[in-house]
Amino acid sequence: MWQFTETLGEGAYGEVVLAKNVNTNEFAAVKVIDINRLKGNDVVIRKEIDLHKLFRHENIIRFYGYKQQHSNYYLFLEYAAGGELFDKIEPDVGMPEYLAQHYFKQVVAGMAYLHSLGVAHRDLKPENLLIANNNALKICDFGLATLFRSQTTKEERKLTTYCGTAPYSSPEVWAKTPYRGEPVDVWSCGIILTAMLTGELPWDQPSYQNPEYKRWLDRDYYHNPWKKIDNMILNLLRRILVHDPAQRARVIDIQSHKWMSKIYSQDGTETDHQLLKRMAVKYDEPCWSLTQPNQSTTSTVISPSISDDSMVNCISQPIKLDDLILITEPRSLTEMGDQDPSEHL
Repeated sequence: MWQFTETLGEGAYGEVVLAKNVNTNEFAAVKVIDINRLKGNDVVIRKEIDLHKLFRHENIIRFYGYKQQHSNYYLFLEYAAGGELFDKIEPDVGMPEYLAQHYFKQVVAGMAYLHSLGVAHRDLKPENLLIANNNALKICDFGLATLFRSQTTKEERKLTTYCGTAPYSSPEVWAKTPYRGEPVDVWSCGIILTAMLTGELPWDQPSYQNPEYKRWLDRDYYHNPWKKIDNMILNLLRRILVHDPAQRARVIDIQSHKWMSKIYSQDGTETDHQLLKRMAVKYDEPCWSLTQPNQSTTSTVISPSISDDSMVNCISQPIKLDDLILITEPRSLTEMGDQDPSEHL
């Protein structure tokens, strides 16, 4: 038997509540979606369920099952007690470099896993990254995720749904041109890393009309947020935040960058050996840093449509939706596997 104990958050289509198993004292996060708010777009939720059930990775929030009852969908998910990464970023300050590296490695690992399945998240941001008790980072909220590559034919399609959160969106999405799935997620990771290190976002939107973005394109790195960031990391960001998606760093390029293997001492500083070595190396990028927008800016979402997602079934839909409906309530989460915890609410 599961009982709802408290509200964890609210969204456009409903809320997320904490559910407790009264027999085992285990917890799950339940995403409660009001079908009436979907205004006929319930295919979006069905696709989110269809995709999320496929994922098995330590940096992806685990999907346990779902139930449709009356006018609600109930999605049972892994509970991450540490909350959002967003809440760990101090405005105008960020977080220690070693901690940013710890989280960033996990964001990239989770993103790489999604891309290996042909899935683009399309809304990566600190609010959609959760922290578990063991300080493990978990990617969540797959409401805008889509398939861009067939697992059978390996055929890749360009996407035409222009969605996401404006400060984290890539230039090609903002310009409303057909785009590839992988580079848009890579771009968002670069913005997330900047926010973690500085507590700021670099621009409201990546357009030529935006003065902060124009400075970036002109290689003017002597203003906030860029001047707050160490040269080694700026070198990495210069490879990620590239206007042309064809020239943008790939996941393998990010994972092999020097900073990703940098070792910090127990107090979070780099080791003496590394410091001496770094002082002897001339990096090709000068210093810079970033800026936290106000709440209205961070919550700005590019209006999504579902036009390009009508192709999903013919490209790489692996199994029927009906096969994903789970019907047996487990005694505990450890026994859950592919069973449904939602039979008794």
